[in-house]
This record gives sequence, C-alpha cells and structure tokens, in this order.
Amino acid sequence: MKDGSWIGSNTYLNLKNKEITVWQVVLLHRNEQNVPTHISVTALDISTNKALEKEIELNRIKSEFVTNVSHEFRAPLTIFRTSMEILDIYLKKLKIDLPEELIKRLQVIDKEIDRLTYVITEFLTVGRMESGKITVNKKEISIIPIIQNSINRIALMNKNERQIDLTITGEPSILLLDEILMMHILDNIIANAIKYSKERKAPEVMVKFEKEQTLIIVKDYGIGIPNQEKIKLFSSYFRGSNTKNIKGNGLGLVLVKNFVDMQNGKISLVSEENVGTTVTIEFPSITVQ
Repeated sequence: MKDGSWIGSNTYLNLKNKEITVWQVVLLHRNEQNVPTHISVTALDISTNKALEKEIELNRIKSEFVTNVSHEFRAPLTIFRTSMEILDIYLKKLKIDLPEELIKRLQVIDKEIDRLTYVITEFLTVGRMESGKITVNKKEISIIPIIQNSINRIALMNKNERQIDLTITGEPSILLLDEILMMHILDNIIANAIKYSKERKAPEVMVKFEKEQTLIIVKDYGIGIPNQEKIKLFSSYFRGSNTKNIKGNGLGLVLVKNFVDMQNGKISLVSEENVGTTVTIEFPSITVQ
C-alpha cells in the first residue's frame, strides 16, 4: 500500500497439480484523489528457467565430484604404475623365469592400469572443459605426422591388432590447429574405430587435402550405432545399447566434438548398425605459398 508496487517470484500449484514458479509485478493503482482503486498483476512463468538453473547447478556439482574423485584415484594409480616398473626391473635383474600364467596376470594388471589412467584423464579433461579451463593454442602444423603418431600409439596399446592404413589424397596444406587437442581427437576416434570393430576388417584413416579445407576421415567396419540412438551421440556418458560388452565411459565423443568446435572445425558421423561408422572432421586449410 505504501510503495504501490511489489516485484518478486512465488511458487504455486497449477490446475494439473504441477509446481510452477511465477515472476510477478504487482501494481496498486490510485485515482486523482490518491484513493486505491484496483491492482494489476503481470505474471511470467519462469519454471523452465528455474529448472535450467537447477540442471546447471547439478551439472556443476557432478563435475566437481567427478574431478575430485578422479584426483583421488590418480595418486594410487601412479603408485601402482611405479611399483610395476620397479617389479619389472627387479625381475629382470634376478633373471627369474616366471610361470606363464603369472606373466599373463601381470600383463593384465599393467594394461588395466593404463586403461584406468586414460579414463581418469578423460574425466579430468571433461571437468576442465566444463569449467572453461582449457585454452586453445593454435599454430601452423602439418597434420600427417600427428595422425601417423596417433596410429602408432594406438597400435602400441593394442598389440596383435590389425594394421591401420593411412591414405592421403590432394596437395598437402598447412593447418592452423592446437597440436595437443588434435592428438586427443585423433587418439580417441582411432581407438574407437579399433575397439568397436573387433574381429572385422581393419579401420581406415584418410586425409583429403582440398582447396579450402582438409578432411580427416576415420572409417571402421564395426558394430555401428542403432539409428534411434544417433541423436544422443555427443551427450556426456551416453553409450550405445549394443556396446554393453565393450568397456567405455561415454565421454570420448563429447570431448572430440568440443575440441573440434574450439578450433573452428566441423565433425560429422555416419553410421549403420552392424555395417560400420565413418567419422569426418573438417578444418579450413592454409595454402602453402
């Protein structure tokens, strides 16, 4: 009555018994004699905004939790890795012939330490990305050595796997990219191509240098992606319904897409279940003078 107005939000139950939040502006109107005559109310349903705020906050809490837990796991994993290396050196010095079964188990432990370290690194990278702590350091680079190094790294991690062929077409161009981000992008999509096409034809990596852009294509002949699930591909923690027996965390493609976007690139994916998947990444080319 004194101020003649009120602005704020209230929560109500609507006719469907659903809770909604409404932003309101209430005005008290007076006549020429300054006598209150009526009240007008302008209301705006901001339930969607409130839900979005809650989702953002929950995502922030989840991200912090995952980051903290990942840090906690990283320390013991480092100890395990160091202990395995010391054990290996010690056994070589003693020249002890271990039983084949024990050798296999030690190899499994070694591989699982590498896998867990990689997973934790991905979790931490997602946390840094969501908090805006990843910076892009572009420079002029030749992409071929980086791709070849990724192929070699994946081959080293997946011993006794199929040979991945690299095909290059067109006149090589210089690209303006972040080398570290590109290593992560390439490692991820090439590793996926291997992982999701076990016991099938080997994946292929192609680089097409065109006049205005360069295309990096990774093609596999694996399990593919169910058609109805393709829309969720770049969502955090999403994994296809046909990947239940294959290890993964559903973060790889999320990071890949974000890292491609951060470098002004484009990524597309074509897939058919039980036929295979083709990932195409496109970056603007810099013509060599």
